[in-house]
Amino acid sequence: MGIYDKTIDPLSAPKAISEESFQTFHQLGIELRQKDLAMMKRVLEETPKYMEVLVEQEITKTQEWYATFEHLVDQAYQQAGLTYDAEENPFIG
Repeated sequence: MGIYDKTIDPLSAPKAISEESFQTFHQLGIELRQKDLAMMKRVLEETPKYMEVLVEQEITKTQEWYATFEHLVDQAYQQAGLTYDAEENPFIG
């Protein structure tokens, strides 16, 4: 399941969630975006020669962060009384 889709899915129907839940999911979306932008900045600053090494290191370094983040998203779903039942996007590998 994609953490990106799961994080922003409740924001696509804001009338279905409370203002508090909306703010929670919005903040989670911002946090995820900031993490991605920081990674993209490092990628753009790196020379192509070391790109693969950088990406591999970043994946290893951020695994725990993403696991913790996914737990926060799961908690937000539970607090909002939501169930994430979307299917995997076949176009995103």
